[in-house]
Amino acid sequence: KKCFKKPKNFIFGYGSLINTYSREYTGKSYIGKPIPVILLKKAGYKRIWTCKDTKYGCNSVLGIIKDKKSSNDIVGIIAPIYKCMKNFDKREKGYKKIRIKYDPKKKNIIKSLSNKKLPNYPCNIYIYVSRKNIKPKCNCPISQNYLDVVLLGCLEYGKAFAKHFIKNTMNWKNNNKV
Repeated sequence: KKCFKKPKNFIFGYGSLINTYSREYTGKSYIGKPIPVILLKKAGYKRIWTCKDTKYGCNSVLGIIKDKKSSNDIVGIIAPIYKCMKNFDKREKGYKKIRIKYDPKKKNIIKSLSNKKLPNYPCNIYIYVSRKNIKPKCNCPISQNYLDVVLLGCLEYGKAFAKHFIKNTMNWKNNNKV
């Protein structure tokens, strides 16, 4: 059994990283047990379906963008990262990594959704944020496989978690015809 010190860094998963298999595949054995959380709307973000690149056709992916008027909380997980942050940086290339300084003694923008407690010490929570908001189009559809991975991850935390994910994710509609 591995013995780790208190992790200084956590990652916020709001899409495929909610899924245990997907997260552990990238984190190998250097990622800890997740805590289901909610990123409060006062953080000023919203979760969207977006296209990273539409030049050659692609699949849409989930992203988070800054939106000070956001009226939606975002469900997800935070997981401790022990020494594999570079694996996640490589996986999430194309996103901008931002750091939230978490301190349990201050008002925070992240709350636990379970009996699992958030860290009781100051630490960093990293979020990969979309660089652009490009709505899904016919040449950039939402992949059924990707959606399945995400929703199976959400269901690990219950139906209410999955419903919240669906209700509070923007850009589901494809209004563009080819």
